Amino acid sequence: MKILYGSIGVIAFCLSVSACNHFYEDELVSFTLPKNDVWVARTSSGRTFKVTGDSFSILVDKNISLAIIAWDSEGNKCGAIYPYNYDLDKDYCFASDVLYSLSLGATCSSGEKNYCLSTFNWRRFENECIALGDDISKVNKENIMNRIAKGIFKKSDLKPEKKKSEVTKTGEEHAE
Repeated sequence: MKILYGSIGVIAFCLSVSACNHFYEDELVSFTLPKNDVWVARTSSGRTFKVTGDSFSILVDKNISLAIIAWDSEGNKCGAIYPYNYDLDKDYCFASDVLYSLSLGATCSSGEKNYCLSTFNWRRFENECIALGDDISKVNKENIMNRIAKGIFKKSDLKPEKKKSEVTKTGEEHAE
C-alpha cells in the first residue's frame, strides 16, 4: 500500500511539474538610441511603438533574450539584444535582426521558444558579427537562422558569402 501511495505521489508531482508554465519576472529596462527626433521600434516579443527622443523604457521578461530594432524617418536602423546591450546601435543590427526573425517565426510555444532562444550565446554571436565589420552584410542570414534554429550553429558558419568567381590561368581567383 505504501508503494502505491508513493507511486501516486511521484506521478502527481511529475504531472504538476510538466503542466506548469515557466513564469518570468518582469523588469522595467531603459534603452538609448542614437540622437534623432523620432524612431519606430519593434521587439521580438511582437511590440511596436514610436519613440520620441533618444531613450525609452519597456517592460521585459527579466534575463530573457529580446531583440529590439528601431528605424528613424531616414531609414537608419539600429538594434540591440537585451540583456546584453542597452544602447541600440547599427553594429548590433545583424544579430538583433536574426533574433527578431527567429522569435517571430518560431512555431513552438512561448515557453519553449524563450528557453531555446535564451540558451543560445547571443553575446558571443553579437561580438562575432561586429568583428566582421561591413562584411556582415555579405553573410547569408537565412542560413544562419536555420543553423541556430536547428541547434547546429558554429562560429565558422558566420562567414561572408563569396561572389561568383573565375579562376585565371595562374590559378588566382578574381571576383566578377
